[in-house]
Amino acid sequence: MNIFKLSIAIASIVSLSLLSSCSTSTTPTDNNNNTTTTPTGIIDLVTSDLSFKITTLDLATSTATSNLNGQAPERTSDGTLIYVDDNNDLVESAPNGSAKRVIVKMEPLVPVDDRHDDFFNNPRLSRDGKYVAYEGYGGGLYVVNRTSGAVVASWEFLLSPFGSYTSPSWTSDGKLIVTGGSVNPGVYLLNISTKASVPVGSGLTKPTMSNVSSDGQKICFVMSKTVYTMNIDGSSMQKLSDSITNTYFPKWSPDSKWIAVLANNSLLLVPTGTGSIIDEKKNIPGVLFDNTSTQISWK
Repeated sequence: MNIFKLSIAIASIVSLSLLSSCSTSTTPTDNNNNTTTTPTGIIDLVTSDLSFKITTLDLATSTATSNLNGQAPERTSDGTLIYVDDNNDLVESAPNGSAKRVIVKMEPLVPVDDRHDDFFNNPRLSRDGKYVAYEGYGGGLYVVNRTSGAVVASWEFLLSPFGSYTSPSWTSDGKLIVTGGSVNPGVYLLNISTKASVPVGSGLTKPTMSNVSSDGQKICFVMSKTVYTMNIDGSSMQKLSDSITNTYFPKWSPDSKWIAVLANNSLLLVPTGTGSIIDEKKNIPGVLFDNTSTQISWK
């Protein structure tokens, strides 16, 4: 096992110990007084800490298929998967692994002072399909051209994991929403052209794992082990639910009416309006929802 996989596995074990104390209530707080629709679409996530297997869940048929070894999946609009493969390269391929292409090859010593190819985590594709943003080595955040792999923008923190930008997510106008580290906590809007960083929202206490809604109107994030939402401008912050804690990697549904989270050793689909939480472990028995170390994709 290489250092990258070992570090992810250790993080997963720590996360699982936290999840053991989670509540199992299934009645969410109604923040929006809306009636939600039945969740649909395709969810990709990692389901095995040992083999780092990417599993695809079809919500329409309640089926699960696993064709790829890798982590941190991101599905594009045409069904292509962007992920980190067994070689720790940033790649894209068809869901069955065919037509595989390297976006950025992992080469930490070529040259040694160029860090954008040292590490890849939580890649997210821009809405126009041109760029991929991801967390890099030592707290750096990078944006590369999807076709050429060339760096378009970067934010580096001198190899300090305490000052960092993580969980990149694209806005409708081509900017990035990220969360900061322990010395720069908060939610930030990053401009990839100017590299400007603007805080979003107020009164936030060490938020993590931000994600922009599919309609571009809201942001969800984890704070105090619970999922919160707020408008894209930082206004109207709300706690999504009092009934689930120790949640990880929230991801909006394609219709922006649900948020998927890893919690309670399962994948939970949480309505942002009225309705009940859906536990996918019950709908798709046999799937091990035990990995909380990489992101979820929902298309």
